[in-house]
Amino acid sequence: MLLWIAPALAGADDVCGEHTARSGAVFTLSVDRSFEPIITFKLCNREDESKRFLLVSTQSRSHKDGWDSKSIPLAPETYERLAQLHERSLNYDVRIDVGGNDGSMWCLETQRGFTYSKACFWTPTEDASARRLVGLVDLGRELWELAKLNSSDLH
Repeated sequence: MLLWIAPALAGADDVCGEHTARSGAVFTLSVDRSFEPIITFKLCNREDESKRFLLVSTQSRSHKDGWDSKSIPLAPETYERLAQLHERSLNYDVRIDVGGNDGSMWCLETQRGFTYSKACFWTPTEDASARRLVGLVDLGRELWELAKLNSSDLH
């Protein structure tokens, strides 16, 4: 598990727009599964609540530098549910060191004011409660469902 602190949410402004108190990327969750394309979810806030959206990007199977993206408009209640799940996902403990060979690597990037953080976890679905990752797993499952991805592919 890794943790970085930096001044800005990397790559957020290009898709979500300028980061202000009421707009920009709220978080990015990347799920890198063994032997499968990487999936990235980016929750984008807008001052105009009707323009909030979730950006889902999938790495190409044939070209690792290629990505397919789709934007999912969010109703206010869906956006609020994701924001609440995001808050719960931040309850992790960076001191718990767990790893393995196969599985997945989930990386959550967050910006709050001028503070940026990124934490990565090996297969958070494994012993999620003891690792304080239930919130992260719940967020990932909700995003997976919103993107209409096959639930059996999430691990």
